[in-house]
Amino acid sequence: MKILIDAFNLIYKFPELEICMYDDRLDEAKLGLIKLLAQVQNVQKFDVEFLIFVDGQKTKGDYDTYQETIDGMEIFYSQEKEADDLIREFIKSNPFPNHLILVTSDKKIRQFARQFKVKCLTSEEYSDQIRLLFDKPADPDDKPVLSEESRHESDPLWAMFLEKEK
Repeated sequence: MKILIDAFNLIYKFPELEICMYDDRLDEAKLGLIKLLAQVQNVQKFDVEFLIFVDGQKTKGDYDTYQETIDGMEIFYSQEKEADDLIREFIKSNPFPNHLILVTSDKKIRQFARQFKVKCLTSEEYSDQIRLLFDKPADPDDKPVLSEESRHESDPLWAMFLEKEK
């Protein structure tokens, strides 16, 4: 299963990464997201391939790096374009877009993706599912966390993807 991540959109859903963005520590925020998604990959019960789309350059002044692989995840840098443009291009050129999942809260890109039958999750929905996966609710009033036993019976991320298909 390929999951397309609108990186900066998702970063802002995790307070520890959001602080990095406000402190102009973009590289730290990007690497934090990559580490978090690598942990998600390691605990999933189904195969997940993350493709992470980042606005701008790998590092300031780096006009040569358009793509790299870190921890088995493909990272795409938009350079002078927007990450949304790269996401659109990827969806259009994919032979099976209905097998993709897009994580973004950007309404325009979600609307575009739905034309190709791409399943969509908002960044809020996905960050909540990641917190559930690691037993870290966003706040004490959130839904109860799955017990260790129930997690073995059904993976919350997988269940959410299945719900989106209906």
